[in-house]
Amino acid sequence: SPSRFCLVDLPGFGFAKMGKEKRETLAQLTIEYLRLRDELDLVLLLNDCRREPGEDELAVRKTAFDAGVGLLVVLTKCDLLGHSNLAQQKKKIAHAYGLQPEDVMLSAASDPGHALLSAILSRLAASAAAD
Repeated sequence: SPSRFCLVDLPGFGFAKMGKEKRETLAQLTIEYLRLRDELDLVLLLNDCRREPGEDELAVRKTAFDAGVGLLVVLTKCDLLGHSNLAQQKKKIAHAYGLQPEDVMLSAASDPGHALLSAILSRLAASAAAD
């Protein structure tokens, strides 16, 4: 079968309004999806910059690492914090994931990471098309 590039948007854990049982089911389904996809090359883990990762996000990180799949943490809603607060939050969140602050990208269009993220996705798409 031909190679292809797919982006899959899985439900988030953040501020979703759902009961505990539904949230646990969602977390289990997400982990199973990640574990059972041999063709998975990269997980983009979107994290609201105003909150540190919870156990669900950390489970996604662990699953990706255990499966040898690349993981890129991208902080969202960066425009809601001032520059110094954002830098502090980025450091805290990186630490919670066991990463260095420079390993965490920001989603703001003004951040150099935005161009890097676009380049990473373009390279993955081109690689899939070449296969």
